[in-house]
Amino acid sequence: MGTSLASETIPDVDRFTAIAEFDIEPEQHDPLLETLTDETERWVRDRPGFLAASFLEDAGDPEDTRVVVYTRWESREDWEAFCRDPEQAVVRDKLRQLGVGESFDGRPHEVRRVVESVPAQPWP
Repeated sequence: MGTSLASETIPDVDRFTAIAEFDIEPEQHDPLLETLTDETERWVRDRPGFLAASFLEDAGDPEDTRVVVYTRWESREDWEAFCRDPEQAVVRDKLRQLGVGESFDGRPHEVRRVVESVPAQPWP
């Protein structure tokens, strides 16, 4: 008796993910998360093609020196339009004020496959 997993290949859907990693000092942690979530709620979530953003912190590091932002978009074109938006300058300025404006690494990713859980089946 095998285990069944729901697996979805996404050839027809041009989903797109961008991941930004911030290496920061512990005292920058809360202000950075607040700034990123505030800006996402203020204007990013209304951008065409925006699906979701997740804000991750390093659970294994008591110094909290890394924050990762994982955003999902309908397409690479939507993400690129977001990157060209003039509001980006506002965000960059706020990040520079926190001392992290140029210290992050953002990388685009194509979503190739999604594996989801399936409900457990009762034993016969």
